[in-house]
Amino acid sequence: MKPTTHRAMLTIVLGMILVGLAGCGGGGGSPAEPGQSGTVTGLVVSLDTDSGDIEGLAGAEVSITTQAGTSDSEGYFSVVGVPAGHQLVTVTLPDSYVLLSSEPIYCDTVSGQTTELPEPIMALPEDMGVPDPPLL
Repeated sequence: MKPTTHRAMLTIVLGMILVGLAGCGGGGGSPAEPGQSGTVTGLVVSLDTDSGDIEGLAGAEVSITTQAGTSDSEGYFSVVGVPAGHQLVTVTLPDSYVLLSSEPIYCDTVSGQTTELPEPIMALPEDMGVPDPPLL
């Protein structure tokens, strides 16, 4: 792939990350009393350096408090039993991948509901390196 194509793809990916840094919505309602929980779902993706396509990344562990889920062959994950409220989402990627952004990911979980992260969690092959963010 041409270097300019990589640069254009990374610019698009960075734009997606910057839009998604706000966290995830709770799907309506307000957080419930302590002790109640919900489910958080989402997608982990990576850039295929051969084709330039963005594809689901299998094997990423997504943890929220003491609960965790692992992304499937298409990159989708589900974390059940997440306490209601504002929670930090932690991601452990398979070897040879790095997160595109170092910004923390937060989610507002609502008891009895499924909350979907609004943007995919983006990873890059480790040998590709993480580019500097664009100047705003």
